[in-house]
Amino acid sequence: MKRLLLVGVSILTIGVYQPISVDASNQELNVENEAGAISKGNIVDQLRDVKSDFKELMKKSISDGSKTWTINFNTEIDSETFNNESVYVVDGEGNKLTTKVTYIDESKEGVVYAPDTGYKKSVNYTLIVTEDVKTNKGVALSQGVTMKFELSGDDSEQSSKDIHDFSKEELEAWIDKEEDLTRLREYPVQNDMFNNDLKKTNDEFMSTPGNTEDVMNEYFLQPASGYMEAYYNRNYKIIGEQFKDEISYYFKSSHIHNDVFYAKENLKKMFEVFVQETREEKLNSESIFVTDLSMYYQAMDDLGFPSDRMRGTQYIKYKSGNVLPEGVELNKWYKRDVDVKLLNNAVNRNIITWETAVYAFDGILPLSSYEKVSK
Repeated sequence: MKRLLLVGVSILTIGVYQPISVDASNQELNVENEAGAISKGNIVDQLRDVKSDFKELMKKSISDGSKTWTINFNTEIDSETFNNESVYVVDGEGNKLTTKVTYIDESKEGVVYAPDTGYKKSVNYTLIVTEDVKTNKGVALSQGVTMKFELSGDDSEQSSKDIHDFSKEELEAWIDKEEDLTRLREYPVQNDMFNNDLKKTNDEFMSTPGNTEDVMNEYFLQPASGYMEAYYNRNYKIIGEQFKDEISYYFKSSHIHNDVFYAKENLKKMFEVFVQETREEKLNSESIFVTDLSMYYQAMDDLGFPSDRMRGTQYIKYKSGNVLPEGVELNKWYKRDVDVKLLNNAVNRNIITWETAVYAFDGILPLSSYEKVSK
């Protein structure tokens, strides 16, 4: 089976969730929200300005001319707002196709069926989900989402391809995110108050007044995902000032790296060390971090103090490098489950002069060892 995830709905912001494997006849999307709005008017004019008006996702190639798209929402939707005016497909010239759409309350899924004539080869189609889709409480998407797709190629070609030859984008399309999240929930958490159960801990904090999905996304999901993206996608050939600017956002307190302690005033030196190590080790790595807001929890450390964490599955391939984790080979995709520790402390702006996340990176706690990815 083959699934495609766009990202969740209502009051979340766009995340980095990517397509996962499900069904050769269907494709599935998860839609999420971000600031902005789709302008009204001519569809062709909308598409010309797609970068400013829409969140555009990675283009997909399909092999079934009668492909059905399934859109997963993370909240209940007003079914009357999920219609041909708010969700539709256009061809490369902006012509709106006649497609049937329906919303399934039980599973919080919207379905977009192919036109009766099917999709044609080598035509660039665009699936559009506008801000006119609303929750059953009347909350609209604050930004529309588009995804281009084309009928070309054969799914059997990818199914016979060695998974370790997959590009990062191809692996993102293959990953079964729900399978990863289900497994991640099974690990206990260090919190006796909630019977060491991740879901109970998460439910408590997500239901606390003030902990809106926007807030939780900004404080926890984005910093954890952003750090994993920045630190584990490094290339010794191009690493430099841009990397240091990106990685600095996730640090604002003293940190230990490779058994060396860096005080706050020496963090910039640590960023230089990151770059130096990457070059000396000739490191070139690609990584994907699978998580969502349901993976946030608060653990209690040995002294009884709370520790904020985001749980997720990391996929990584080392394309080059002379210092690799134990048991890891070059040019193979591996995965491991981890907790990303976050912390929020006061910032001395005389020392920390750069912009930082509210909750900064504090460390990684592996839940499993690196394991080769297999189909």
